[in-house]
Amino acid sequence: MKKKSVIWSVMTIMMVTILCAVFAACSKSDSEQQGNNALIGTWVGKDGNVNLTVYIETANSGRWSEYIGGEYGKTASGRLTYQMTGNDRGTVTIIFEDSSSGTQTDTFYFIIQGSVLYLYEHGYGDDLEWVLYKQ
Repeated sequence: MKKKSVIWSVMTIMMVTILCAVFAACSKSDSEQQGNNALIGTWVGKDGNVNLTVYIETANSGRWSEYIGGEYGKTASGRLTYQMTGNDRGTVTIIFEDSSSGTQTDTFYFIIQGSVLYLYEHGYGDDLEWVLYKQ
């Protein structure tokens, strides 16, 4: 009888270990998915007479457009890619075409806090470039 209880104890420990590993693995992917879902949508911001609109789509891509008002009255647009590096942060690479210098890219770091998206130029919390609001 004692031999049987040792086997059951070992099997119980193994099952608990496997279940813990499964729940830990699911938890990580769920939180990453939650970060992507929080990011997907339309974000807008204004800095002086410059209006920026960012459209974040699934598959780590999206589009952006910028309107510079005032005496310039100029519009620019392009595409973007993004990568989540945590549940509430990541990097976004803005891609745009310039007729004189061809394709150019700018990379920004972002942090999502509710319906506010902070874009930083040189790292998280460094050189705040834009504050965008989810529509």
